[in-house]
Amino acid sequence: MKPIACSFLLLIGQFAFAQTPETFSRQDSLRGSLTPLRTCYDVTYYDLNVRVDPARKRIEGHNVIHYRVVEDFRRMQLDLFANLRISRITQGKRILSFTREGNAVFVDTGELQPKGSQQSVTVHYAGNPRPAVNPPWDGGFSWKKDSTGKPWVAVSCEGVGASLWWPCKDHPSDEPDSVRIRCQVPSSLTCVANG
Repeated sequence: MKPIACSFLLLIGQFAFAQTPETFSRQDSLRGSLTPLRTCYDVTYYDLNVRVDPARKRIEGHNVIHYRVVEDFRRMQLDLFANLRISRITQGKRILSFTREGNAVFVDTGELQPKGSQQSVTVHYAGNPRPAVNPPWDGGFSWKKDSTGKPWVAVSCEGVGASLWWPCKDHPSDEPDSVRIRCQVPSSLTCVANG
């Protein structure tokens, strides 16, 4: 009986190798890889300001991304889901040029960001964020109403990433030292957020 059990285990092993390997897209690589456009800076602080409009299922705001320059650069990658439109990116009083490739945002700073310096960019954005498919497992915004008919809005993004609703460097290797979230909601509602 023991040889049959071994044969069965071998068949299971062969079956596992026969499965089709998962394929990854360019978008997966852009969000998941640490390229020089991401490793050139270290996020230290996010100052997120967002207005939530439950009636239109819309958000708008800006995020000031503070960072320390790890290597000299003039171009960096940020992340923000493509369904959220960026109106402008600034550094001080300068408006920066940028391009998008899906959920990846490539910012040209123009001026050299020298190694060791502390810098910041501000990203202004707006749009209708991705609805949650199966919260909290498949994240996004949940636009619901409570038992009294008042809006009840929640965001789940643990698996998908914060860039589904605000601009950031969406990679687990670079957690900021701190985050401030300022949220504007209708007067009948209260916003509760972790940082």
